[in-house]
Amino acid sequence: MKASLRNALFTVVVAAWAGLAVQPAAAADKSAAKAPTISKSAQKPLSDAQALIGEKKYDEALAALATLESDPKMTPYDVFVVHQLRVAALNQAGRIGEAIPSLEAEVDSGFLTPEDSEKMSRIVAGLHFQNKDYPKAAETGQKVIASGKADDDTWVRVGSALYLSDKPADAARVMN
Repeated sequence: MKASLRNALFTVVVAAWAGLAVQPAAAADKSAAKAPTISKSAQKPLSDAQALIGEKKYDEALAALATLESDPKMTPYDVFVVHQLRVAALNQAGRIGEAIPSLEAEVDSGFLTPEDSEKMSRIVAGLHFQNKDYPKAAETGQKVIASGKADDDTWVRVGSALYLSDKPADAARVMN
């Protein structure tokens, strides 16, 4: 399961960088007047962080992103991009478990399309499960189920997480 989650996340990250699948919700909405953009003050630092990731200098990129995130001039979209780059750096460094807060921030940002938000939520639920944080895996997975977009893996993961959280009656309800 670890490899499949990592591969799914890698696909989402690569798609985000290529601008293919993970587009801001406003960009996907044809009626939106203008897609969000990175502020001028964040453009160079974000570009520098992206270059560091490309050079496999993940710790340097993460430090630069942490410094940038503390800048009070950051717009909500700038923060969203910081989270995307942090996820990319941590994923490529093999530390994907540390990316969960950034993935959750992306889901909660409002900049993802509903489809991408649900896809990321399934990944987050899987990472919580992988990290043996069964209550969070169940909680996140139940949100996906409530949206009506859960796949079979989500149902099984939620049932398993509930069972492993000593909630066998809840697990049985989910699994039936």
